Amino acid sequence: MSLTEPSSASFSADLPRRKLGGLAVVAVVISASAPLTVAAGGTPAAFAASGMVGLPWVYLGVGGLILLFSIGYGAMSRHVVTGGGMFTYVARGLGPRAGVAAAFVAVLAYSAIQVSVYGFLGAMASEQLALLGLPEFPWVIPAAAVAFVVLVCGVSRIEINARLLGGLLVVECLLVAGFVFGAALTPAQPESMLLALSPDAVATGSFTAALCLCVAAYTGVESAGLYAAECREPSRTVAKATYIAIAAITLGYSLIAWSMTAATGPGQVVTQAQKLGSSFLFTVGSQLLGPWFGQVGPLIYLSSMFAALLAFATMVARYLFALGRERVLWTALGRQHSETGAPVVGAFVQFVISLGVVILFWAADLHPVQHLAVWTSGLGALGILLLMAMTSIAVISYFRHRNTTVSRWSRSIAPALSAGVLSALTLLVLLNFDIILGSSTPLWWIPPAAVIAAGLGGLGWASWLQRHRPEIYDQIGNGGRHHSEGPTGFLTH
Repeated sequence: MSLTEPSSASFSADLPRRKLGGLAVVAVVISASAPLTVAAGGTPAAFAASGMVGLPWVYLGVGGLILLFSIGYGAMSRHVVTGGGMFTYVARGLGPRAGVAAAFVAVLAYSAIQVSVYGFLGAMASEQLALLGLPEFPWVIPAAAVAFVVLVCGVSRIEINARLLGGLLVVECLLVAGFVFGAALTPAQPESMLLALSPDAVATGSFTAALCLCVAAYTGVESAGLYAAECREPSRTVAKATYIAIAAITLGYSLIAWSMTAATGPGQVVTQAQKLGSSFLFTVGSQLLGPWFGQVGPLIYLSSMFAALLAFATMVARYLFALGRERVLWTALGRQHSETGAPVVGAFVQFVISLGVVILFWAADLHPVQHLAVWTSGLGALGILLLMAMTSIAVISYFRHRNTTVSRWSRSIAPALSAGVLSALTLLVLLNFDIILGSSTPLWWIPPAAVIAAGLGGLGWASWLQRHRPEIYDQIGNGGRHHSEGPTGFLTH
């Protein structure tokens, strides 16, 4: 299909329903978390920065917290099935102002994480092209090329993208599983291969650093609610897919961290992670399984990053779709191509924004990993923690005055516990943001300030809508169902 904007007759007002099954949603959600990207990049970075051998326990703890959050999240997903993810949940639970603030933070956070992956991918792709004997391209060229491919996939049918993501996910999981089995069968120190699983291993190193970096690895696992309008059985699929994704990711991350300690020895894993960095997995894997692992692994690593990019692009486009559908922002954002059902305008907007940021960092001669990737991934992780805390509070408020069969545990106790822990964790990350950046730069405050500014901007814009467009403000969070469709334009009605 053409990538130019189709005429208004080519659009419909609602996302196509009953396209995605449970496994497809699980594939999209896990792809956003990018298991191989975490194995090759995130976990060695966590070992290196924290000095903690007991990293598997931290992953289990964070996974338990996300699972606690998902109890209330899943309960609300059975009652609110219009799509829009945490924007819709917060709006329905805490009111339109909080909902718009959450939406602005969500768009910023997911866009930032998407941009961070472009930094990692651009650097890795440029390096791999040079190893193949090709001319050394600036990192921005492969990043821009992949951005265009992501756009093409993003305006295709969601079920096609889900199958693509599922196939790529299987390949990267097989590679990671090979490393885990290799480490288990030929550990460096058989007598101490289980040392990382002892409670005492958590006492080594910096728990704060390990916690901050492990939290970032779970980004995207809470995104199933965005696809509610496209699921065959949204009242069941969203919650079930979220539980399965969290369990699979937590088990996978914990095994990855343990296998790295087994492959190098508990006393050497931190040193090796600091020395090898993102090449840790492929260097050690080559020693365990043969040279092919180091040759094939980086290529599958690139495919893992592509899968994450496509998943995050899909998320951003759907948040923009929700804002346009409810006329909170430009109404064209709430339309999509009738043939594919994709929110094509939102896809184009996120493409332009992400590519623009990538080009800006390249033009400023900033490093794709040390500057672009690290800064934006930290910003995204902070924003999503804030979103999850707001959503937990919204769940309590939503069910407070409703007659429901939802248990007290699901509608109030679990959300209250997760809200308290997530709020404390958000504050902890905010106060230790320099750990995520991995440097003592005096500009560490810019990403947190951007998250706060996005939230305040959403509150301010919602207040303006309440005064000047009350018919729009009063229906925020209802999926645009009570509005007649107006012509494409800014706040037209």
